Amino acid sequence: MSVIRLASKSLIRICGPEATPFLQGIVTNDIFLLEAKKMIYSFILGPRGRIVSDLFIYSHERDNYLLEVDGFNRESFVKTLTLYRLRKKADIILDETPINFSETPVDGALEDARAKGFGYRLLGEVQASTSEEDYVERRMDYGIPEGRDELYDQIPLNVNGDIMNGISFDKGCYVGQELIARTHHTGVIRKRLVPFTATVENCEGFIRTLDNQRRGKVIRSKGFKGIGLVHLESIKEPLFVKKEPIKPRIPDWWPEELRDAN
Repeated sequence: MSVIRLASKSLIRICGPEATPFLQGIVTNDIFLLEAKKMIYSFILGPRGRIVSDLFIYSHERDNYLLEVDGFNRESFVKTLTLYRLRKKADIILDETPINFSETPVDGALEDARAKGFGYRLLGEVQASTSEEDYVERRMDYGIPEGRDELYDQIPLNVNGDIMNGISFDKGCYVGQELIARTHHTGVIRKRLVPFTATVENCEGFIRTLDNQRRGKVIRSKGFKGIGLVHLESIKEPLFVKKEPIKPRIPDWWPEELRDAN
């Protein structure tokens, strides 16, 4: 059973008597879901409603949480947390516990909250046997974005934050909520992030139609696979990146009503 050490990911501990209200006021998901679950997926947004960071939140006990974030962005993320904390009694502590991923269940692992069947996350020292590149390729297959390079300044609903279980539409106010609520209530999401296959390796740039109309943008590619933001009305059209054809698709894990509509 292969386990992948996610060296690109890091942990930050948030603890203290006001850790829960602190997080509840800045994350897009409902922190009180952790009364029944051990892990949730979420985002932290800027005031304009665009993504600062995606994160997993692990609960050990009330007012004691671990945040799994992009390791390459950890220091600036801590600065963001410190800015948002204001006078709340919550400590922000770096934690060096390793983070691992497995496609199949492992003792002590938690199912990745973003997409059914994607895999499992496990904290702690384990024998890793597979490269993190395999994890990236699996994300490309599933159409799952992650980290600052892929998500910073994006609108959460465009990158499937709603269907990846990262947003609560019932909780109270949080930083950046207005744009999310407005877009959700209009029911209009014209473009979403989808996986694609390409005829050339590592393509990048804008996604265009045969007559050169812009219909999206590559977010990341690895080999002949990638993820990109695409206008849903154009997903079945012939599409190209720098005149090379690509083929976007709707992932099987999307809700049935979205798959049927596209």
